[in-house]
Parts: sequence; structure tokens; C-alpha cells
Amino acid sequence: MRAWVDAQGPLAPVAMGALVVAQIVVAVLPGEPVELAAGYLFGFWEGTAVCLAGGLVGTLADENGLAAEPDADAEYAFELWQPETQKLGQSADDRDEVKVLEVTTYEGSPVVELEVSPIGLRLHITSRAAAESLRALAG
Repeated sequence: MRAWVDAQGPLAPVAMGALVVAQIVVAVLPGEPVELAAGYLFGFWEGTAVCLAGGLVGTLADENGLAAEPDADAEYAFELWQPETQKLGQSADDRDEVKVLEVTTYEGSPVVELEVSPIGLRLHITSRAAAESLRALAG
């Protein structure tokens, strides 16, 4: 199964993310098997990032929706960094820090940008409540 995921290249995380969205939208599908599969197939951090991104898109898709990048200047950026996954034979001291997630608000805009760096996913979501909550957190 891992060989199939590796052969799919950059489309594999997108497909898994779409499965997470489907799991949220179609409420009869249980989430735990999908999340465990993501961790098994992509590793802990990338699997977590795929599930978070898919879960966020699935949750916000009905209420808010996707948006274009706003013309406004970036206001606040929140970043989550983690040590990279240690590979077989790699020294624990030889690991780099990897940006896993970045959330950006824009001045005077309800649009929030989500960037999941390990899988190259960047989304703009219209959510006034999320934008205001992030501004309050930063301020």
C-alpha cells in the first residue's frame, strides 16, 4: 500500500484529504479508520496535517466556503513548526524544523488563508468568526 501512495506522488495527500472531507460531509462514515490510515500511509506529522486540512475544509465548506485571495495586505500570521520525522538511520540531532501549518488573516477581510506546507495545500476560506477570533488572539 505504501508503494502505491509513493507512486501517486503529490496527488496522494490530496486524495486522502478528499476522503477526510467526504467522511465529514457524509456523517455515517467513521473518522477514526480514515485518520489511522492517514497516519500509517503518510507518517504521523504529514498524516495529521492532511487530516487537519481535510477536516477544516469539510467543516467550513457548508457554512462559509472557499474564497479567492483578498487584495488586502496580510495582517497576522500564525505558524506551527515541528521537528521533521526521524528517518531510518538518521541521527536525532540531524533533524530540521518543518513548518506544518500557517494561518494568515488579512486587514479588514473575513478571508483566512490556511497553508499546510508538508503537502503543499493552500486554501482561502471566508469565515468572519475565525478571522475575528484570530485577531483577538493576536491582539
